[in-house]
Amino acid sequence: SSPVNGGDALAWGLETEGKLPLRRLGSGAPATTLSYSFSRHGSRLSALPGPGNRLDDQPAVAGSLGLDHGTGSRFSFGASWRYSRYDYARTSAFQAYLGSSTRALDVYAHWRLATGSRLRLGLNNALGDDAVRASAYRAPDGAQDVLRFRDVPRSLSVVFEHDF
Repeated sequence: SSPVNGGDALAWGLETEGKLPLRRLGSGAPATTLSYSFSRHGSRLSALPGPGNRLDDQPAVAGSLGLDHGTGSRFSFGASWRYSRYDYARTSAFQAYLGSSTRALDVYAHWRLATGSRLRLGLNNALGDDAVRASAYRAPDGAQDVLRFRDVPRSLSVVFEHDF
């Protein structure tokens, strides 16, 4: 089936995020900042029968945890872990999708050089997790199930910045 705006939808969500610089807990604490985010989303589509009459590709739950150490110093590093869970989503009366949960770990190191320049190295998707998506088509004239695996590659970034 082709994408079409076939009716009204109601979408809702709850999001929260926070940061805690550990130095706020005491002068002897390390120069480390902890962070988190969490979101919960839902939706209902009036033109589709249930269950699963929700927006396609809308994560039901998403969150992240982060750690940054040495922010503002000559050398700093950090990491963040992200998670998203997708629920069953009906996209037509005969077709539905289910996406896999996704997890990603990103790490970085950052140097402030004596020249005033900055160098940042980053590794995205350090765990190398892949994504899986299942689709099902059920109609009176036949049925089809498809399972797709998507390779989510690791990527290395090198960024050099210099102010002129």
